[in-house]
Amino acid sequence: MERQSKEESQILWKLELDSAEKLTLTPEHHALIDVVTKKIEDYSLTYYEYVEDIAAYLYQLPHDVDPKEAIKTMCNHLIQKYNGSKEVRSEQD
Repeated sequence: MERQSKEESQILWKLELDSAEKLTLTPEHHALIDVVTKKIEDYSLTYYEYVEDIAAYLYQLPHDVDPKEAIKTMCNHLIQKYNGSKEVRSEQD
């Protein structure tokens, strides 16, 4: 399969960011958005690759996991995968 173009990836990412503005996001989610934005801008990650990573992560989760905890953990997992940065902590932690 041919890699998604930079332009298409940036357009889809912009749509995702526009949708995210309407949500109350966690600190982890904000940190992930920052990392993914940089990666998509420099074309080291495409929107399709990002979505595939989310799907792969969610697929391996146990069915009884708390959804809020799953999202927090997924964000940290992807941040580490994309740039090796340290885990982001919520204000609740």
